[in-house]
Amino acid sequence: MEVSRKYEYAPEFIPIIRRWLYPRPEPSSIVVDVGCGSGYTKILAPFMKKKGTIIGIDPDRKLIREADKISKKQYFPNIQFKIGNVWKIPLESNYADLVVRHIVLSNIPRQLKAILKMKRVTKIGGKLAVIDPARAGGQYFPNERLNELYDKFHKAFGTAIDKG
Repeated sequence: MEVSRKYEYAPEFIPIIRRWLYPRPEPSSIVVDVGCGSGYTKILAPFMKKKGTIIGIDPDRKLIREADKISKKQYFPNIQFKIGNVWKIPLESNYADLVVRHIVLSNIPRQLKAILKMKRVTKIGGKLAVIDPARAGGQYFPNERLNELYDKFHKAFGTAIDKG
């Protein structure tokens, strides 16, 4: 997963994400990253300028530990991590100003239900953003071996994630 993040987060991509999502760096702002894995939350953190709160949610304890380690290393004090998944988001309704799901939705078959689960925790007037590849589950690396490994990972991951 971390190898794919290297290509997803090219420097020219970051301003586009900021423009689309426009997370507001205010003390009361709450951003939730559903399916954060070990990486996407750290992309959102600098936009918040150490104000507000970012909550990363993922079902994998190992990825949550890695995400926490990365955020502490890069000193983003406004990030918290919780164990959960799109079907059981451990937050109350009408909670977040921005809810983000990044390159995970295409891996599950019940996509509309997943979006409705995320909508539940999004405040009225807030934003819900789902960022996924144009071709469902697609990924391209400039190295053919990485493409082969990604295809194997995607097949295993897509099968496992829907069981949550």
